[in-house]
Amino acid sequence: MSNFKNSMLLTLALVSAQGFFSVVIGSDLTIDALTFKADSGRVYLELHFDLPRSALTHAKSEGGWFGAANFEVLIERDSVALAQDEWRVEDVAATPEALASGQRIVDARIYQMLPGTYQILVSVTDSLSCTRTVRSKTVEVEPYPVGRFSFSDIQLAQHVVEGNIHPRFDRGGFSIIPNPRKLYAPPAPVNYYLEIYPTIGDTLPHDYRISPSILLNSTGILRTLPAIKRSGSGPIAVIDTFSIAGLPGDTYFFQLEITSENSSFTRNTKFYVFLPDSLIAVTPEENYDSLAIIEEFEQVGFLLTREQVAEANKMRIKGKAQFLKQLWRRYDDDPKTPEVPLRKVFRTRVKEADDRWTNSRSVGHETDRGRIYVIHGEPDDREIHTLDSHAKPYETWTYNSLQGGVLFAFVDRSALGEFTLVHSTFQGEVFNPGWYENYVVKSTVDTRK
Repeated sequence: MSNFKNSMLLTLALVSAQGFFSVVIGSDLTIDALTFKADSGRVYLELHFDLPRSALTHAKSEGGWFGAANFEVLIERDSVALAQDEWRVEDVAATPEALASGQRIVDARIYQMLPGTYQILVSVTDSLSCTRTVRSKTVEVEPYPVGRFSFSDIQLAQHVVEGNIHPRFDRGGFSIIPNPRKLYAPPAPVNYYLEIYPTIGDTLPHDYRISPSILLNSTGILRTLPAIKRSGSGPIAVIDTFSIAGLPGDTYFFQLEITSENSSFTRNTKFYVFLPDSLIAVTPEENYDSLAIIEEFEQVGFLLTREQVAEANKMRIKGKAQFLKQLWRRYDDDPKTPEVPLRKVFRTRVKEADDRWTNSRSVGHETDRGRIYVIHGEPDDREIHTLDSHAKPYETWTYNSLQGGVLFAFVDRSALGEFTLVHSTFQGEVFNPGWYENYVVKSTVDTRK
């Protein structure tokens, strides 16, 4: 393990804007994944979690207002469970008002992995209300090059504290508090951390030139930042900041190009600029903040054509807000009202789909059942078949009012709880009249391919 890593492979810490954070449960659980180089061809996968404190249920106790959250992480590869990790975080607030202060949890876990593609399923359960939030993330753990220098993923930080005040986040004499949401509000600068690794077996000192820049939507350099230099004969930790002053609310990429002698290496990471006191007015009746626009664009992706997605990705935040407004106005029965009723229904269904069908590979509304539910709502009839020893689990949904009556058939082809759409009589969806014989009846044929 590098000198900049804490010796523990599983770490947990609580930090806040005032110096320490508390934990929560909520619908906006954020997961971020970064990799750092380990020994013997292995890689450290570092998972960062973020949740709002205010969503955790608290009850009055002798020491204040008490709440707790139970975390669980399941790591899979090729649908095979490799590791399961569980822990509990407790939180005590002095007053109820402290729970509404905007504090958030920053939580971390570190795992030593071989290169490969992994599915990460994270669940957080409120120990008092038993409310459960589930999120999934596919992580590509790439090997670090052997015959050349390289550097780690770029960790964007919420705070950098000198000394070992928070030893779980210790990085060579500094405590780096991660920011999994990568959301920043000017004029505060953005802190970042990375590690540079020399070629294996090379013990000679080397000079490294680090050239940072800010890109808009990864399409081109928007702002070139001053270059910095580092020298050393072994792994080097880089801790620095960059300014986002003057940037409007939008999605950006922070890019680093590191050059040593005749070799260079480039990485970038996405971040968001949020202007809480300067919301974008789309109409006099409507205001949108940049984070809400980004989140909604991710949710409506399956409603758009590839051409629409490509065009929207070129837009700034204000253009995206206008695009969303025009998209929903097509379904507005009363243009005089500031809100489109169907838009509210869509948001509600997305949340419900996430709660019902999130699995180790996909967020609920991105699964086949979630997608159909978000678009068409609850079916008039839903048959669930899971106990037949001679057939794979499957569901059929019937909508009587769609195109004179339509059927959707979902099959758990891998027997892992992931139901895929294999047949539908709805125009434009997959049509396979032999779906039951092809996908449900068990045989020696592997139907997962």
